[in-house]
Amino acid sequence: MNFNQQIHDEITIHSILLLDYIRGLQKKSSKTIFDTSPALRLLLLDHLSDLPRFESLNSKQWRNFAKRLETIIKAPFAILESNLMNESSLFVKHEAEYITGLFREISPVLHKWNKPKEQKPESEIIMGMTTTDRFQELAENHYKSILLKTKSLFRAGYSVPAIVTAIAGIQSRNYAGSSIGTANNHAKTIVNTTISGMAETSLQGFIVANQDVMGLYGDTSKQEVFVAVLDALTTPICAKTDGKVFAIGKGLYPPLHYNCRSRRYPIINGVALAGGRIFYYRDGRSYARKDFVADAKIIYDDWAIKSDLEKRIIIDKMKKEWAKNFIGGVPSNYNYEAFLKNQSQVFQERVLGKQKAKLFREGKLSLDKFSDRSGRALTLKQLSDMYSDSFSMTV
Repeated sequence: MNFNQQIHDEITIHSILLLDYIRGLQKKSSKTIFDTSPALRLLLLDHLSDLPRFESLNSKQWRNFAKRLETIIKAPFAILESNLMNESSLFVKHEAEYITGLFREISPVLHKWNKPKEQKPESEIIMGMTTTDRFQELAENHYKSILLKTKSLFRAGYSVPAIVTAIAGIQSRNYAGSSIGTANNHAKTIVNTTISGMAETSLQGFIVANQDVMGLYGDTSKQEVFVAVLDALTTPICAKTDGKVFAIGKGLYPPLHYNCRSRRYPIINGVALAGGRIFYYRDGRSYARKDFVADAKIIYDDWAIKSDLEKRIIIDKMKKEWAKNFIGGVPSNYNYEAFLKNQSQVFQERVLGKQKAKLFREGKLSLDKFSDRSGRALTLKQLSDMYSDSFSMTV
């Protein structure tokens, strides 16, 4: 496997495992939001229980309710924003160390890889907004939505318990279908988009810091390749852009949409990485000395009588051939399912879980069967009900 293909595979694996980290942060954000349900429930009961059905929606009672509601609704989002910014500060430092360490570890050429410049998460703009602005917008929209929904349901004649359930949700049902459940889904999306965006920015920072060795054999229009996760959930824009190559700072950069899983990977210029006349490359467990001029002298008996132009052409050809074999060009791309099939059993089980990985590995269920159209993972019970024949033969 050449260097560019190895970079593609290693970053893809890291991106998949990054989802575990994101899911952990999402669980914490869900708890913060769901913890407001009891206070929201009490507020609704206190306000609606003895309120006349035709009370003006602009009365003093409703204005007081709106003020108390705003406090309850907006407080958790301020906490979420603060927590995510603190987490992001640690994350970007880890990502910078990871990506630089990865290249130093797997590089076939002894080369000084530069770390990306340190980022400031609070000022990072992802999809046109900072995370702070995104949480503030969500808090305001969530507050207005609940206020409007409460008034509408009350005026329409719904019972107080029904209104409370529609707004504050039911814990045993994981607050599904309620206003607080909807807010949780939006908050989880912000967490995902923020961390994924920070990871992409770290990678782009590394590419910029090492742009002297980026590009397809010196072609500065082909320094990065857009890589989408190709499966049943891939959006049309990501699928359309997958495999396209761009110059640094040109073209589309992920995330292209909320919950985007695409990345832009670097393409290493093998000729530039080899550098001048002499360099060192990994040969087995140690580094070997490479000198194209000396090699050319051995191959060409009439080296001494060749012109300087002829010598440069020969050496350039030898460099390109070496770079093609050791560094490679644009990495071959394949869909996520094909990628996952080539990974170890341990990795497959970490991504899918033990029983799902077994079904996938044995070809009983394809990857698209493990989630619904919205991207939510199906439980083993749901899969068993839908594909009982596959389960009876495997699990």
